Amino acid sequence: REIPPGGTGEVRATFDSTRFHGGIVKTIYLYSNDPTRKLVQFHLRGKVQQEIVASNRSLIIGPLAPGQESTVRLGLTNKGTEPVRIGPVRMTAKELTSPFQPVDLAPGESLNIDVVARAPEGKELVSGYLLVTTGSKRLPEIRVPVQVRVKQ
Repeated sequence: REIPPGGTGEVRATFDSTRFHGGIVKTIYLYSNDPTRKLVQFHLRGKVQQEIVASNRSLIIGPLAPGQESTVRLGLTNKGTEPVRIGPVRMTAKELTSPFQPVDLAPGESLNIDVVARAPEGKELVSGYLLVTTGSKRLPEIRVPVQVRVKQ
């Protein structure tokens, strides 16, 4: 867009905070043909409040002997102002399961999702994800990396 000398203009920007939390700094770069200021930077600072907070960013299980089972727990807390549907959950590795059934989580409430791992034969490491579907428009899925270490 062209702005005449001495004129004004408006820059609109949006920020998708879906996968962010905590303090965030973003920069907008505005380039112009002004010989004295070819570049202007706008620094935007904010804090993204999480609606659903997980107790862990990842789950590490083991080391387990081949064939051995172990259960770990992921806690979720609704920090929002509305109830949120949690579940169903699914795993991306066949060695991981969860008995979790979908439930509505009220504001301020917490719940636990158990993840059961069975150590396979012939592998030293199993990697996958716990995928939790939510009713939140801002965070429709929570993805938690899961590692299972196997004794050889």
